[in-house]
Amino acid sequence: MNSYLEVSLRTKMLVSFIGLLFIGYIIYLLYNKKLTENFALGWIVITLAAMSSVIFHAVLKYLAIFSGIKFGALAISFYSFVFIFAMLILFSIKISLLIAQNKKLAQTIGLLEMKIDQLEKSG
Repeated sequence: MNSYLEVSLRTKMLVSFIGLLFIGYIIYLLYNKKLTENFALGWIVITLAAMSSVIFHAVLKYLAIFSGIKFGALAISFYSFVFIFAMLILFSIKISLLIAQNKKLAQTIGLLEMKIDQLEKSG
């Protein structure tokens, strides 16, 4: 393997520290019920995967070689971009479902209010 795929000790320590802070913040949000379990688990798994790919740089080397990338930092950036793009798609799907659900609930409330008004007028 080439030396330009190596990750320095400083980078490993920085990524580990930031990753642990991130996991701590995710647990804090989960504890305060500001994040659901499925999202928290997903974020923790992704954070651990990112940390392990930097700490155990052999994984990063194979990922970089697999994708034809010659620099480790560029591989991290590329896979980060792919992850962010996937999360944006996931959130777009969730938001679309919530919009459809909100529309259906608003229509149901409107129909119920109309029925209540009809009952009050006839009664």
